[in-house]
This record gives sequence, C-alpha cells and structure tokens, in this order.
Amino acid sequence: MSERRIRMSVVTPKGTLFDGAVEYLTLPSVEGIYGVLPGHAPMVVALRPGVVHYGMAGRHGIAVGSGLCEILQDRATLLVEEAYLPGQLDIAALHEQRAALAAQIEAGGTPEEIAQARQKLRQVLALLELGEEAAEARRRPGV
Repeated sequence: MSERRIRMSVVTPKGTLFDGAVEYLTLPSVEGIYGVLPGHAPMVVALRPGVVHYGMAGRHGIAVGSGLCEILQDRATLLVEEAYLPGQLDIAALHEQRAALAAQIEAGGTPEEIAQARQKLRQVLALLELGEEAAEARRRPGV
C-alpha cells in the first residue's frame, strides 16, 4: 500500500460495495465529521446515516446507513446497514419518501414510531444529498 493512500472498504450485509485505495475520506459519525488520511491513528468510529466523501482522482461519495468504521494506519473498513453509489439512486422516489416521512413524524405516534421515522428520514436525506452532489458534478463542465 502506498504511503499516500488508504484502502477503504464499504461492507453491507449484502456484500462489499466498494474496495479501493483512496487519498482521503470523511466520515459522518455520531460525533460529527471525521477526516481520515493515510497514517491515521487506529480507532473505531460509530457512523450515522450520511455521505462518506473520498478522494480518488477527484471527489466522490457513497451514502451509508448507521454502522461502524474501523480505522487503521493504512485501512478504513466501514461496516454499515446499507450503502449506495450515486447511480443507484431514484431521486424522485427519495423526494416522495422524504415527504411521507415528514408527514408521518408530524402526525405523531408512539415514541418508537417517531424515532424510527426520524432515523429513516436521516437516511433518505443522506441519499438525497449524494444524489444532488452527483447531479451537480454532471452539470459542471469537464466532468
């Protein structure tokens, strides 16, 4: 492994979505955004739904659900409930899900039902963020 790269793997219950050498990555943790570079101190980070950004011949992203990330000096392994690449997203359906979840939260329910709806809404918002970033990148000249 090159000293200027870190190997990143994104693993879900369905299998490995991504495995490659990257220049850096940023993680959506429960405590905020973590930046990771090669040579990072070993640690385990609890992840919240969000977008993992990484550098590999440009800036890229993968939307992830809750999970954990084990960081070693030359490796970051993300074990997440779900993960999506930009091309896997149906933006119109995600907007519909967002509206339905917001209405469900507004209507109320048991504390457990509201907590589940909020968790799902965070996941949908992360997917929309990734989809909008990908759409913006396609609109830029030379991309």
